[in-house]
Amino acid sequence: MAPVTRATQGVLLTLVGAVLIRITIDDTYLRYVNTWMRWPILVCGVVLVLLSVSDLVTSSRGPDEGTDEGTDEEPGEEPHRAPRTAWLLFLPPLVIFFVSPPALGAFLAERATEAPAPSSEQLDSMLAPLPEEDPVELSVTEFFVRAVYDQGVSLPERRVSLVGFVSLDDDGHWYVTRLGINCCAADATVTRVVVTGADAPPRDQWVRVTGTWVDGSGTEKGTTPAVDAEDVETVPAPRYEYE
Repeated sequence: MAPVTRATQGVLLTLVGAVLIRITIDDTYLRYVNTWMRWPILVCGVVLVLLSVSDLVTSSRGPDEGTDEGTDEEPGEEPHRAPRTAWLLFLPPLVIFFVSPPALGAFLAERATEAPAPSSEQLDSMLAPLPEEDPVELSVTEFFVRAVYDQGVSLPERRVSLVGFVSLDDDGHWYVTRLGINCCAADATVTRVVVTGADAPPRDQWVRVTGTWVDGSGTEKGTTPAVDAEDVETVPAPRYEYE
């Protein structure tokens, strides 16, 4: 395997910068990090490309005639080369550039840690009076919080609409599920609601579940809230898939 020269390192830097720019432009970055990270990632990509181009231009000029300026090598020294294993650094940006791994889904949701208890401020926001619309659209997290932390006080006799993807468990239950992240996919937590009264769509399929809270579900410690479905509709995945 050929050694990694300074020019090759510049190409690698350009590739990494180009990948960062591309994933922010086409919103691919939303699969891996939170929405607020768009501009930091884009700026990093632009800076990397500018740095690599500047380095390639500088190195292509060579030292000034009669001096050793413009190069870090002493006369007669071998030009700097990185270890051959540095070629492996090309793999991650190439994978993201050409394959673009999808957002996290059912595989992680069936193994991830449950979302931590919300703060008092979050509870106040999520437990505001429900609007009069029917059905009322709630996030999976809002429905979960109302059932578990408010004992379902606001849910009886109210039709709700929940959007999420399908995950399963070993007991044959299926769930409308959402993942949440604080910074990036590495800290993902799961919130899910059992769906009864309807057959399970394919795993990882995004659905809109319309139905009513199963009275008492989620109010006991260690139990999961449930919704009795009257309608399950397949829907496209949202632009940002995390809550």
